Amino acid sequence: MVAANMSGTEKKKLLIIGKSQKPRCFKGVKSLPVDYANNRKAWMTSELFDKWLRDWDRDLVKKKKKILLLVDNCPAHPNVTDLKSITLAFLPPNTTSVLQPMDQGIIRSLKMNFRKNLVLKMINCLDANENHSSTKVTVLDAILMVNDAWNKMSQSTIHNCFKHAGFIESHNGLPIQISEHEFDEEDDIPLSLWSRNLNSDSLAAPEMWEDYVDIDSGLFTFEEPTDENIVQNISAKEQLESDGEEEVEEAPQKRH
Repeated sequence: MVAANMSGTEKKKLLIIGKSQKPRCFKGVKSLPVDYANNRKAWMTSELFDKWLRDWDRDLVKKKKKILLLVDNCPAHPNVTDLKSITLAFLPPNTTSVLQPMDQGIIRSLKMNFRKNLVLKMINCLDANENHSSTKVTVLDAILMVNDAWNKMSQSTIHNCFKHAGFIESHNGLPIQISEHEFDEEDDIPLSLWSRNLNSDSLAAPEMWEDYVDIDSGLFTFEEPTDENIVQNISAKEQLESDGEEEVEEAPQKRH
């Protein structure tokens, strides 16, 4: 889950959803740089969204701040009531790809930079001639890499995504002209071009790198909030092993 203000000066701590309640790699870790939650499918649910919003609302109350939060019509994003510092504004149905600022390039840039970190880790391991087990990516590794990618997301990239979604500031009554190339260069470098700077063309063809960026674009990340799903989630959580650990994706394999 990602959220930021229109100017890009404030970025909400990421919400990461995993499967295990306490992955083994969390042992000895006192705190995480992200908010972490879990369920059996690592999906966003209405319960998680409700908790995430209410926790954020309490934090804003302490800071004496109020915000308007744009929310898409994902079934896992219900209308949470009784919030004191957050006002929810739901986008019209079927407009997420056009009006949701995060879908105008912020999420894709985040994924791209996360995968850059992931590939770089693999390359460093290979260059060091380390054994195969050292290239394993734990949940903690993934969290640290995606958090690094989020921290490096530039203000200009976030602000321009809001502009592309139609949230345009005006000066002296004149609208700001929107350019097709207003993203920060570091945030918008195609993975295929970035890989050339590492002299890693032999790892994969350029088109494979671009496919790699969007490899999970078709994955389901939420479920309908039905009574059956709620019961299943509660039952699964009670039976979930506290020491389980899942792996994340690996770098693209070399094409022969």
